[in-house]
Amino acid sequence: MTSHYPDKRVQRTKVNLQDALITLLEEKELATIHITEITELANYNRGTFYTHYDSKEELLDETIDDLLTEMENYFRSPYSGSTVIDLYDFDPTSLTLFDHFQEKEKYYKTLLHKNTNWRFREKMSDRLEIMFRQEFDFSIEEDPSIDLSLFRTYRIHGIIGLILNWIEQDFEPSAEYMKEQLIYILRFHTPTIQVRKN
Repeated sequence: MTSHYPDKRVQRTKVNLQDALITLLEEKELATIHITEITELANYNRGTFYTHYDSKEELLDETIDDLLTEMENYFRSPYSGSTVIDLYDFDPTSLTLFDHFQEKEKYYKTLLHKNTNWRFREKMSDRLEIMFRQEFDFSIEEDPSIDLSLFRTYRIHGIIGLILNWIEQDFEPSAEYMKEQLIYILRFHTPTIQVRKN
């Protein structure tokens, strides 16, 4: 996960400490976790921990930042090196973002849990919104009366909500199905909308 660390031994140590912290957070709140618990679970001593971090809070902050950076890399990997991709010609199986969420299932489910209380949902949503705003160009040529900024916000938050709901539903349905459906949803135009009366 932390591939931007130049020293592979440092990278491995940090990943192991991060994984130990997430494992503990599955059962306990951060305030009740001790540094010794983290180091014992990761098979290091306290000196190793303090070589890299001043506190468990700093470890958690870096864990989140590394996870979201990896999320960005997976998001961009299908079209890295390309200038423009039309989603109408895009192969849904090329989407790797959902694969990333499944690979890091323990991290996302733990950090999104209400007891973690580290604003992860907000941080994740903010990062996704920035990515979608930077990378996606929504066209609404059919109706120039629509405010493009509001339309983009509507679409982007819909995608974020879909992703969050999928994670919270234990990654069901499958990642392959979600890739396909996301592309279909992005392409879809609603010709009519009706309100049902009770």
